[in-house]
Amino acid sequence: MKRIGAMAMLMVLMAAAGCQTGTQKKVYYVLFEKTPNIFDTQVYTGGELIGDIMSQEVGANNVYRVTVSIRADHVEKIRDNLVAVVKNGHLEFYPIGVVGNPLPYESRILGFRSKVGLMGFRFSHNSALLPQAAAETANRLYEASL
Repeated sequence: MKRIGAMAMLMVLMAAAGCQTGTQKKVYYVLFEKTPNIFDTQVYTGGELIGDIMSQEVGANNVYRVTVSIRADHVEKIRDNLVAVVKNGHLEFYPIGVVGNPLPYESRILGFRSKVGLMGFRFSHNSALLPQAAAETANRLYEASL
């Protein structure tokens, strides 16, 4: 009987540890200046499924905020050189800089309603400073949405 109790306790501890490391999702906020046309809740990068949309909401000044959760085994792909683009109704992350550093959880990522919007952003900013400009714009949108 003691053996069953010990085994049960071990299983509970292993399950708790697994939930904390392997299955816990990491949350980020994607901010849009206008309402995007997102109807698929899956999030991709490079055509690979990496997470899901948890919520979509409109804040002050019509800033649209999409909360995404990234699966723990893909969180290393979320870097400060990414932006999000709506593609075929879902979110797709794209790099806009050559090198990126890991992005902390609950960070803000700039979103575009189309690749045309992203191209316009690239055209209007110095290519060497694109990631910095995207981060500054995302933070400005977040503050405006409060």
